[in-house]
Amino acid sequence: MSSLGKRLAVTSVVVLGVLALRRIPPAGIDLELRGASAVDLGLSIGSLGIGPAIWAYLLVELVAIAVPALRPLREDPRGRAKLERAVGFVFVGLAVLQAASATLGVEATLAFSSVEPPSRLLLGTSLTGGCLMLFLLARWATRSGLTNGILTVATVVAAGDVVRVLTGPMWFLGRVYVAIVFVLFATVAGLATWLAVRKLGPSDLVGTEPTGRPYRGSAKDAPAWAPVVPTPTSTLLPFAAATFVVRALSTWDVRVSGLLRAAIVLGVSLVLTPLLGRLLQRPDEIAATLRKLGAEETQAGLEAQARTRLQAAERTTMAYFFALAIAVVLAEMTRETRFSMVMFPLAVAVLMDTAAAFSLHRRARVCVMEARRTHQAMAMVQALGNHGIRAIPAGVAANALLQVLAPFAPVTLWVAPEDAAEALAFVEAHRAANAKDLAPPDTRVAVPAGWAPRKRFRALVTVVCTMVAVGMVLGASELWQARHQAPARPGVTLEVSAVDDESEWVEGLPALEPGTTVERENTPLGRGPGTHVTLRFALRPGESAEAARHRATAWLSAQQPPAGGRFALVDEEDFEAPDVDAGRVVALRAVVLTGEPILTARDVESATAVSAHDGQDAQVMVSLTREGATRFEGATDRLVRRRVAILTSGVVRSLPVVLSKISGGRLFITVGRGNPDVRYGEAQELARALGGD
Repeated sequence: MSSLGKRLAVTSVVVLGVLALRRIPPAGIDLELRGASAVDLGLSIGSLGIGPAIWAYLLVELVAIAVPALRPLREDPRGRAKLERAVGFVFVGLAVLQAASATLGVEATLAFSSVEPPSRLLLGTSLTGGCLMLFLLARWATRSGLTNGILTVATVVAAGDVVRVLTGPMWFLGRVYVAIVFVLFATVAGLATWLAVRKLGPSDLVGTEPTGRPYRGSAKDAPAWAPVVPTPTSTLLPFAAATFVVRALSTWDVRVSGLLRAAIVLGVSLVLTPLLGRLLQRPDEIAATLRKLGAEETQAGLEAQARTRLQAAERTTMAYFFALAIAVVLAEMTRETRFSMVMFPLAVAVLMDTAAAFSLHRRARVCVMEARRTHQAMAMVQALGNHGIRAIPAGVAANALLQVLAPFAPVTLWVAPEDAAEALAFVEAHRAANAKDLAPPDTRVAVPAGWAPRKRFRALVTVVCTMVAVGMVLGASELWQARHQAPARPGVTLEVSAVDDESEWVEGLPALEPGTTVERENTPLGRGPGTHVTLRFALRPGESAEAARHRATAWLSAQQPPAGGRFALVDEEDFEAPDVDAGRVVALRAVVLTGEPILTARDVESATAVSAHDGQDAQVMVSLTREGATRFEGATDRLVRRRVAILTSGVVRSLPVVLSKISGGRLFITVGRGNPDVRYGEAQELARALGGD
């Protein structure tokens, strides 16, 4: 099999492996959660994704930058191997912390269901093991696949989540609308990313002849050197920070939409871009790199060239973030497309690198260098080209978007096998000279004997303490989030349950108190009797509805409901009375609810009041979470032609008959008839209590 065929096969196996891990339910939990499978609720052994590995790489890299004794490790292959081993240890610790947090979150989510609590040990071990398997697949893809493994796995995970959202419960016209929004968002974000990074390639290098072949002369007589800088100049960090600000404001109940959202994203991005760009792309560093590789021009001349190119790249970066701000506005038009805004440009970059890898690996190639800075890789391509060696960079698009913030995604340089020995010797000579410049000064004469071991020990203690502190902060934040997301929204409870209209539960009841009667009601049910029995508790003279409810509840609590059932009370209102603004309660009717609640307040994503008009009742439109929508759709499919009860704070708001399976993830709660202004005010209060506008 050819080199391209082997790498394509490895990449395909990795993709299939990631998809499989995202579909395998974890051990230690019931596979059926109130009618929906664990995987349908987003729970699998691959639920943690590749996030712990990305954080581990970033933390180790920051520690290596912060500790002077560790900085040379970043520039040496053997040093990089040590950092990789450190990443492995940190990754395991972060994976265990996040698995523990996820386990607590699952426990809280299932606290009000009929599902047995999960085994912490089995569930946590499954999640940690799945994360480890994803990490190993990513390492394998990096070593033997077409492109960077970490980004490949992250892209596949994000793509799977997007597909699951877009194919989830949704009414037909809503699906068409969401598809149109997604296509518009993908077009804007994808095209902007492609235009921003597509020019980074060997064709732009001055160190090549007009024919496109590498220069075969000596380095002294080579064409003029020219810096090649990445676009965007400041990575995606400003854009990520902007989207984080928008989401934080939404979390704090600050309405951010439309032009305001675009203004915030664009403003934060444009403020941070020049600041971060000047920090990551310093003209003096770029010029020094070129001179070390053989450029004959002066330091000042190269700095001037670098500054000119950085200014041009900065303008391109501004335009790029402007396009991404428009993409954010498009994506926020529907809740189904509010996935990670930063992941999509990275996915486009991964696809670009994968397409470039197809042509790169059509013949055997040897990797001679890894560089974490884009301009370093491009300068080495020029230097090797000036020595007659054609080097082809790989991973440029992703590195341009991430740069030094992603030590796991370097630019790699590949040469033909016949040029490998000469290229490796040149790269090693440059690395040795650079390592000598990076080496700390010799202080053995100025300090007492034994100082160096103590210094190394203190550096080791600093690294360990830093990792432990960061791990504790991350773990505490995850635990806080899990504990604070689990409880129901304060102020009101929501319940949607099935109604038992088949059992003759009034038979055998003791003597009824005065004013309480057994009545039959007609309901267009699909199976069983067309009528059902109920108890009617009439309000006594001068008795308030609240007092009557307490009286009826106390009497019912002493009775035995049908197996698996529980009593609830429905208001009977009189709208003919002259003094009613919202209907006057004249009696209470008892119904029996059966089974576990289909929905609770935890399944509410948003709630909006709908005003009463044209004789319609005031309502609250509730948008459900993905898990709630899936569960509601399955339950209504089983309850066609049966009644369900919608309760808020224990009060039955309505008893609708399910006519067909309800998809789309929306639920309407009827507040009631009467004075439209009064009822609409009640609808607004209920929507706010449920966490809506």
